[in-house]
Amino acid sequence: MAKIQSEITSLIRIADKFGFTVNTFTHILEGYKVADKMKAHGAAASTFSDWWAYKWKWLMPYHKTQPL
Repeated sequence: MAKIQSEITSLIRIADKFGFTVNTFTHILEGYKVADKMKAHGAAASTFSDWWAYKWKWLMPYHKTQPL
């Protein structure tokens, strides 16, 4: 799971060197910084809109999806 631009770039270089394509980078935060490199490589991205209150519902004492 590559998150920051240096990790994304490194994985793209490794993939190019060994002749495979990374299909999707998941949980990336800085993909927008290297979008041109990802596009040239043929990779997609899956990310969060932001990190504010990430999974906040699980920090609440009760949530409707949790058993009582």
